[in-house]
Amino acid sequence: MADEWVLAAESGNMPMLEQLFQTGGLDNRNWKVQHAAVCAANAEKENAVIAFLEWGVQPSCQDKDSKRLLHACCRKGLDTAVAVLVEKRVDVNMLDWDKSNALGVALKLKQLGCIKELLKTGLELPPGHDTIPGLSAIVKEVQTERQTKQLRTLVDTEVDPTEIAKAEAQVWESMQTHLHLLKLDQDAKAAKVLVQLERKADEEQKLAAEAKNKEARMRDMLKDRKVEVAAQDTALSKVVKELTEVQDSLAVAQEEDAKVAAELSEKKKQLKEEKDMFDAIDKEQLAREKYAADVLQEVVLFEAQVEAARVRNEELGGELTDAKSELRSWLADKEAAAQLTAKAHALMQTG
Repeated sequence: MADEWVLAAESGNMPMLEQLFQTGGLDNRNWKVQHAAVCAANAEKENAVIAFLEWGVQPSCQDKDSKRLLHACCRKGLDTAVAVLVEKRVDVNMLDWDKSNALGVALKLKQLGCIKELLKTGLELPPGHDTIPGLSAIVKEVQTERQTKQLRTLVDTEVDPTEIAKAEAQVWESMQTHLHLLKLDQDAKAAKVLVQLERKADEEQKLAAEAKNKEARMRDMLKDRKVEVAAQDTALSKVVKELTEVQDSLAVAQEEDAKVAAELSEKKKQLKEEKDMFDAIDKEQLAREKYAADVLQEVVLFEAQVEAARVRNEELGGELTDAKSELRSWLADKEAAAQLTAKAHALMQTG
């Protein structure tokens, strides 16, 4: 159903809208109906907007995004719809979802027709909008209409001449009293100014006397200062002389300092050469110590190898002795075997 409302509103299909209202599927306060009314304004279907209002939709209605109908009409320049909203007593000061008011929206988009309808409600233009073309004429037209309405309300009003005369007498009496009070006020102000001037004159006289006395004291002080300056000039001359002597002494000292600096530089150079020589000796000594350590390590290793060889030789000597004993035993056995063999041969020959 909501889609039908929006479709009819955005297309301005009045028969379809009328049918939807007559069927009574939704009441006029339902948010779906209000949303459709704002959709009609956004689609610039002014007749549909007016129909929604005439059929009872609330002037302060909003769509589902909280955007109000009045502000939508002002954005699209639907001045007739705005006039109907005003006639329906819409709150022209209410804010839209973005905190904007209807008049501000109409001014920003220069919708003169909507501005005119909003000004008729008594709203005042904020400053800074005098440059919008045609706005001044609209403001004058609205002011003229307001004055015309006010004058029409006085068409049956009658004023009694005697009351006018009585009021004029009262006005004249009030004017006399007013003039008297004004004169009295001016005289009082003049008296205050006079007293202030007299006080100021007395103060200036006192200041002048003090300035005169101060000037006399300054003259005496100036004389004393001149004496002091003369004494200071003498002292300064002495100081200048002493300063000259000091400068001469300083020049001599600077020459001596230059000589000392040259000697010191030469000494530093010699010290550097000696230091370089000692560094070279130290470096060579370290190399020798390292070489000695390496040789000592090799000697220790060689001694260990010699000791191992000696132990091995002893082991080989024992093995050699055993081998000799075994060889002697073997030779003895061999000789005995040879003797037996000889005996055997001899026996065989004799037999």
